[in-house]
Amino acid sequence: MNLIEFLDEHDIDYRLPGMHHHCSNGWVNLDCPMCSPGSGHFRLGINERSHASCCYVCGKQNTAFILSHAAGMNYDECRKVMGGMNAARVRKKPRGKLKMPTGTYPLNTGSVNPGYGAGAHREYLRGRGFDPDEIMRTWGVMATGRVSSHPWSLVIPIEDEHGEVVSFTTRQLHDRGIRYKSAAPDEEVVSHKEVLYGERWASNAVIVVEGPLDAWSIGMGAVATFGLAVTDAQLDRLSRFPRRVICLDAEGFAQRRANRLADALSCFPGETICIKIDSPDPGSATQEELTEIRKWLE
Repeated sequence: MNLIEFLDEHDIDYRLPGMHHHCSNGWVNLDCPMCSPGSGHFRLGINERSHASCCYVCGKQNTAFILSHAAGMNYDECRKVMGGMNAARVRKKPRGKLKMPTGTYPLNTGSVNPGYGAGAHREYLRGRGFDPDEIMRTWGVMATGRVSSHPWSLVIPIEDEHGEVVSFTTRQLHDRGIRYKSAAPDEEVVSHKEVLYGERWASNAVIVVEGPLDAWSIGMGAVATFGLAVTDAQLDRLSRFPRRVICLDAEGFAQRRANRLADALSCFPGETICIKIDSPDPGSATQEELTEIRKWLE
């Protein structure tokens, strides 16, 4: 039995994603028996995977208590039924075939591509405080030159949790215009907004950052969401870690986004923490700040 089957069996009214504005992907919403029973507001959401529950008004709830009350059954009996429930998962949706930028070549000084060379890319990385060889070895970063669909950029492969490259993003060497440009839908196996960059290196705890360079600065255990907007699929993946430490840019909008993400993760089992550093972002953090950030991974 899964959550939907339980609700149907006990004739509990609910709403699925697309049926009500309160309901998000991966969640099932029903009227909260604590604050608005029978109201038709559907403010209480139950996550299909973790069975965590949260009401827009009351906050985090005991799901067994909520379901036992809604179904009119004994609390202990409801807990036993929940123990055998199958968990649904937000699945990554296959898109197209991986197509890396044209003109991509290894990030080394002896490129086989005439007229290219990666000296400028390596110099850029050194200027940001990175060891180019380590970045190439650990994160698989490559380069493009003048003749490319993404000219004069670092090419950053995006792996899923199993280490399979499913997409890419690029970072231009200059700061003019759009600095980051990610794969188009038909160039990626799975949308880069449905995975967490660096997840394959994470275990018990994760440091949640905005972009790949932030993750490089912190090292293994940091995961990037490719921007401040976090999708339901990424939220689902973050919820699987017992400790989530959110470390976004220091400016006001990013901090408000960090607090919003922390609120969304608070409904899941485990611990969620927001930290703020003095530097503009983790990618430009001092060694002292990075040392303090990494302590959360211990």
